[in-house]
Amino acid sequence: MLKVAYLFPNFFFIGAQRAAAATARQLRLNGHNVSVYVIDPQGTMQNEFHDDIPIIPFQSKSLASTTPFFRIFSWPFELRRILKADKPDVLVSICPQTNFTMVLYRIFFGKDVVFIGEEHQHLSNAIQNDPNDFKKPWKYLYHFSLKNYHRLDALRCVSHAAAADFVKNWGVPQHIVRTIYPAFDLERVKSRSHNAIKNNTIPVICSVGRLATQKDFPLLIRAFAHVVKHCDARLKIAGTGGQKDVLEELIRELNLEDKVSLLGFVEYAEETMASSDMFVMTSVWEGFPATLVEAMVLGTPVVSVNCESGPAELIENGVSGILVNSRDPEIIGEAIIKLLEDKKLRAKISQNAQKRVERFSLPATVAELEKLMKFLCNKNT
Repeated sequence: MLKVAYLFPNFFFIGAQRAAAATARQLRLNGHNVSVYVIDPQGTMQNEFHDDIPIIPFQSKSLASTTPFFRIFSWPFELRRILKADKPDVLVSICPQTNFTMVLYRIFFGKDVVFIGEEHQHLSNAIQNDPNDFKKPWKYLYHFSLKNYHRLDALRCVSHAAAADFVKNWGVPQHIVRTIYPAFDLERVKSRSHNAIKNNTIPVICSVGRLATQKDFPLLIRAFAHVVKHCDARLKIAGTGGQKDVLEELIRELNLEDKVSLLGFVEYAEETMASSDMFVMTSVWEGFPATLVEAMVLGTPVVSVNCESGPAELIENGVSGILVNSRDPEIIGEAIIKLLEDKKLRAKISQNAQKRVERFSLPATVAELEKLMKFLCNKNT
């Protein structure tokens, strides 16, 4: 068995952190010795780890600095202190910030532990559609990391489309890139729904995500405006973010105040998904859409815009969900109407979707990661 460590930037409850925590739990269940290192232990995810997974925070005095640009250069040195004491066989980094730490570590200290980086986004689409997420100076540090990803033993990408983008457009060597889908604790998703059922007099459509340009909730609301011209329905959107005011104004403009609800933060979004008649995703881009998987696990039929990365690798169109190859709100609305009006199709899609997502279960995904870890460890001996 292996001694595996995970490197977290923080404990905020977002997609990459949640997937990594689930993977760490499964690795420990499989008999591996697992530790978690965290640069800044802010957030509420400590409860995601069992008592047999020690959490080791960074302790560098430089972390007290109020200038993040300088603070990050202390991270490789603190990582070296922890690695010397903990001595893992493999270190897995879960995001670009921690990948940068591993790149610097390799430059400063060489190769003494197997390093696996992770990327949870389709980078070209992310930069094109959300440029504000790539501000200076982090923009330059990220490009530095990309130029030095060859120093890692492997870079895990969460979809084939995202992997191809890193190779073709960002110069990451093909031989280190691996596509391993995110790990989903399917039973945990079900348990967090608290056995909510679909018992709506008026059909309910839902979506979940940050209120940000990436998710393009204005497109969803405009598509829904087309839907309610033809049939009665309700739309619920769970999530927080900077676009709340924009969305509220659009809802007023389209006279949908009594039909669209912005729920804000919902601790158990799974309840919302399980009790809704349909889940709709209109994202401009994704790495791999976790919310689609969760809706499918819960038996809620999904309609998704076929953005470049993720949905087409998850959904078999017309079988386990509906893919829409257009960003025209009326075309998306028509797809929603078709599914609302066809109860048999919804039941068929629900059943097929629950079978489809079994390939993304924790045991299946972690088995692929274990195989990669063992290969890299044997290669380095």
